[in-house]
Amino acid sequence: MLQIEATLGMLTAYLDESSDDRAYVVARFVARDELWTNFSTDWRTELAAPPKISHFKMHDVFTTKTNGVFRNHPLQERIAKTESLISIINTHLPCRDDLAVNVVMDVRAYKSILEPALPRTYQNPYLWCFQGILVSCSSWIKATAAGETINFTFDDNKKEFRDALRLYQRVANLPGFVEVKKVVGTIRPGDDKAVMPLQAADLLAGQTRLYGTDKSSATFIPSIARTRRSHFSYLLGKNRLAAIRLRIEETSAWVQEFMKP
Repeated sequence: MLQIEATLGMLTAYLDESSDDRAYVVARFVARDELWTNFSTDWRTELAAPPKISHFKMHDVFTTKTNGVFRNHPLQERIAKTESLISIINTHLPCRDDLAVNVVMDVRAYKSILEPALPRTYQNPYLWCFQGILVSCSSWIKATAAGETINFTFDDNKKEFRDALRLYQRVANLPGFVEVKKVVGTIRPGDDKAVMPLQAADLLAGQTRLYGTDKSSATFIPSIARTRRSHFSYLLGKNRLAAIRLRIEETSAWVQEFMKP
């Protein structure tokens, strides 16, 4: 079994989300801090190379609007730029002990199975995707770097993030959360215009969502997967959502928290 040397720098996950009426995706890359430092230098250099862009936004690659980061650049230049940025991800995070993880929520199943069991305060998909992030990270840590923690940087200090973080802090000691709490280091927001790894997470999140709902539009998935880097998805589908609802209804600590009037 693969084991990571604990003498290296801290593990940090950079996360971004992408959603539509069918899928809510939170994606992240996880690597050591020293790798992220070198990655960020090369990513900035590529952003400044022709065609120069201020930052990368996956949504703007195929958009027809003229005020996106690519503005009036032809589609082929946008695609080539994206492939160049993916090559930087693959150069700096090429190994099995680097990690790309997606939490994918089936939005329709969530609305029909879990959301009706929740008070309005907890009807935030971000919170439940965050639980999925912790579960998947905990499993990975146990298998590869037992005893370590992961620092998390989320895109934007927007209301959804602030609400999810506040709610997570309230439920972190409940069954289902407390088991994975020990893997969590710091949790903080970041500005994707300034934090280069968040732009990579944006790319991964957007492509993962499209792969699940419209594979023909997931143009860059083969390039993203072109390394020995570990990739896996944690699906919040009908079965997991039903299990969460059952736990809410049958576990006394959850009833007290989630069934408040």
